[in-house]
Amino acid sequence: MAKHSIDSIWWLQINANDYLMTEWDKPSGAKGQQHYDVPNADNLRSFFDCTSDYGAVEGADLTKNVYSIGNPTHADPIPFFFRKGGRALIKLQNIYGNGHMRPFAWSHANNNWPKPSDPHTLTMEEAEEITGRGLLIYVVKTTEGKFFAGFTHGKTPRSSFPDTLQKLIPSSTRISGKRRERTGLINVHNTVQMDADLSPLAQKILDALDRNKNILLYGPPGTGKTHALNQVRRFLDREDTLPKIELDDSSTDTPFVIKTESATIPTPSRVEFVTFHQDFGYEDFVVGLRPVPSSSLELKPFAGILLDCAIAVSREEHGVKSAVVMVDEMNRGNVPKILGDFLTFMDDTYRSSPEGDNDHAIPVRFAKMPAERVDNGILQTTGINRLNGGETPLKLPWYFPHHVYVLATMNSVDKSVAPLDSAIGRRFERIDAFPDTRSLAEHLGVSPERFDRLQTRSARSQAELVPGMSLSETNIQDDLEEDALETELDPNFGTEMSAGEDNFADEWSPQELAVLLLQIINNFIDDVLGVDFELGHTYFWSVREYTDVISAWDTLVWPQLRDRFGARPQELVRLLRANQNNQPVNYAFTLRTPTSKHVVVRPLADISIPDALASLRFLAEQ
Repeated sequence: MAKHSIDSIWWLQINANDYLMTEWDKPSGAKGQQHYDVPNADNLRSFFDCTSDYGAVEGADLTKNVYSIGNPTHADPIPFFFRKGGRALIKLQNIYGNGHMRPFAWSHANNNWPKPSDPHTLTMEEAEEITGRGLLIYVVKTTEGKFFAGFTHGKTPRSSFPDTLQKLIPSSTRISGKRRERTGLINVHNTVQMDADLSPLAQKILDALDRNKNILLYGPPGTGKTHALNQVRRFLDREDTLPKIELDDSSTDTPFVIKTESATIPTPSRVEFVTFHQDFGYEDFVVGLRPVPSSSLELKPFAGILLDCAIAVSREEHGVKSAVVMVDEMNRGNVPKILGDFLTFMDDTYRSSPEGDNDHAIPVRFAKMPAERVDNGILQTTGINRLNGGETPLKLPWYFPHHVYVLATMNSVDKSVAPLDSAIGRRFERIDAFPDTRSLAEHLGVSPERFDRLQTRSARSQAELVPGMSLSETNIQDDLEEDALETELDPNFGTEMSAGEDNFADEWSPQELAVLLLQIINNFIDDVLGVDFELGHTYFWSVREYTDVISAWDTLVWPQLRDRFGARPQELVRLLRANQNNQPVNYAFTLRTPTSKHVVVRPLADISIPDALASLRFLAEQ
């Protein structure tokens, strides 16, 4: 009935246990689950915009109304339950049970959901055969905030998905007791760029440019903000079209369609890059009076970067139809002073429209520029010196052009500089750029199943480090009881996750050690200082060998930790485990004295590689 722009897609592959137990008309008193098990709740929490600790300790219910793809006027409530230990459930999915809440989208009545001829005689082998063909459920979140549920099984419906989605969803689930990636989150953000050179953050920026003329990337250092700006700059230089994946809510066979559109801003586009600092002023960014080279007494107007770009767009110089001014470290400059009266024109309500008929447009006043009348009584400014040489007078009244954009970055850690005031902040659409350990893991080649185990390990560590948070024996027993129910049907259930757990640390690759260190450190920072102070994932971006992890710690990670916890030495002692008795031999982080609250940190490069790795592993194990 309608096509929708997609924000994100959450998917879950149904394994044999889940399928068998929810398609079985269970006799009274029989054991077994009535839910779909979600092994990784983090991406599900992100999908529903829940906080990172939602359901982390005691669990939480979350029910969402979800429309059915193929029957888009029908909505059903789907109950999710976030469990302890980083897992979740979709509850009440046994269609033969009392009070089930199986949505129409995942029922036998909708598009051939595989229905056994006799549910009582369905065997594990038959369930494995059905799920082995790729039985997959998914929920789509649109940019307007609606949710749609659908499913696919076999190769034919999957082949109708765009190549971009096929590559992001594995084609098989658990086989012979070995767990593959069963769930995931695809961040589409309205414009999925089919270009491996574009990061998810760069894709978000390109999408946001369609909604707002001013974009602010906010987050700690090392999260790829400046890199994303540079990616956008290179992309705009190419004038490529932007393929979009849209949802057709009426089609169960081809729910995802490609729509190719031109770039979100007119091209060709002029792109300029500048870094704000304390000596950067209004005359550098907008316009100022400066001495002309031939005379120290004569002052003439010189265009700053913003005005020079605006003039180029208004006159379509060299065919330019838009301009993007990229500002790095925006809050390091005196932003109100730099923008001055041009703050008004950051709001596109007061600019000229592309058609030139905006009744709300306000003419720009050049208070320090004398105006003059020329032929036919036309009023214009005196010639304005341009960045590339030459002079350009502006016919008055002159209006700020519509297609001028400002992309800025802001460091969330440096609180010594003034924050943006509300008048400036409201004119920017803010995109948070915080550390992303999943992206780091994917970049370093850490497998999804190994990443899930690292997440579980870091969750346990956080419970031990953070006061008031614990994984009690009761909570662990809850997990064991539920797993026992599934074990009755599959003796291999869970063995691939527990095998080798005791010596898992010895098996860590350099990349896995880097991911776990970052996760544990940021969990601690988030709880003590807040998310604004976390360490960026790019600090470990180049890890290939164990020596790379050691080098990253000495040169990037430890200096940042020292700055963040300089006034909280006792927290640093707790993070570095400097007061524990079971430290490895030659541990790099020790107390200054047995009763001190200060820690002595030796550079890892000054000790042997085995001792350095032992120190980092002890820190990571928590």
